[in-house]
Amino acid sequence: MEKLIEIVEKEAKILANPIMLMLQKEIKFEEKVIKYLQDEDVATAVSQILASLRASIRSMLLLASQDLDSMMAKDSLPIARSVIEGCINATFIMAQGKNVANDALDHTVFKGFRNTDRSAGKGAHKVSLHRIPKIEPHDDLSELIEKFTNKKGRAKNWTDLSVPQRIECIEPVFGRTCATSLSMAYLMVYSDASEIIHSSVTGAKIANGTIAFSRYPRTQNDHMTIQKSHIEGALLSSFIALDSVLRAFCKYTKFTSFEVTLDKQLNQFKDFCENDFQ
Repeated sequence: MEKLIEIVEKEAKILANPIMLMLQKEIKFEEKVIKYLQDEDVATAVSQILASLRASIRSMLLLASQDLDSMMAKDSLPIARSVIEGCINATFIMAQGKNVANDALDHTVFKGFRNTDRSAGKGAHKVSLHRIPKIEPHDDLSELIEKFTNKKGRAKNWTDLSVPQRIECIEPVFGRTCATSLSMAYLMVYSDASEIIHSSVTGAKIANGTIAFSRYPRTQNDHMTIQKSHIEGALLSSFIALDSVLRAFCKYTKFTSFEVTLDKQLNQFKDFCENDFQ
């Protein structure tokens, strides 16, 4: 698994190239000056997501380096889910352009205001948090409140589309391979990660391997194999998603020279899957 960790770690490092290009608008890559000439709102939204993904990958790699006997491996799956959905969101924003990017950025302002006045529970056990002094929304903020609040007064998401629907919007722009790879990464961990996040009994049984239809893990080696599979699933799915969003970025920005670096990474990944993965 050390080779897989090394490959994913390198993939996280090269995320710096698109992040810096979108932030600085111009970078030097392999002795050539590369310029970002696309939409500014897309750059702002996507660079924020990619920077967050880079940090999440580091967290996952820390878990991957721990003793598999400690049962921390399960927590790599929710991190992988975050990475994968981030890759899908970034690719979706690039595919849809300025309007969707603007929605995503507007939603951050709305949520920032919304979080100043929150409550949970009902009746005697209801608790509330309020900012003092209270913020009075200006005209622009009032428009965002109306835009992102449903008829029941609940906050709406930044997009009405589900994750699979976002992937459907990606295919016409970035191709079938990109959309299929993102769907594969989504399929690999999303459901199990959700159960683990919610700490359901099902999530607990997924974590320790007792949800299997066949025999339960009976030996220390069985247990270690389950933990290893969690880490490997998280790393494999994350790499697939990262490769997809980076290739979409190359197409969106016409940063074709960066594809050579991605191809080298993908070849190492394929070599691992064919020769080292057990």
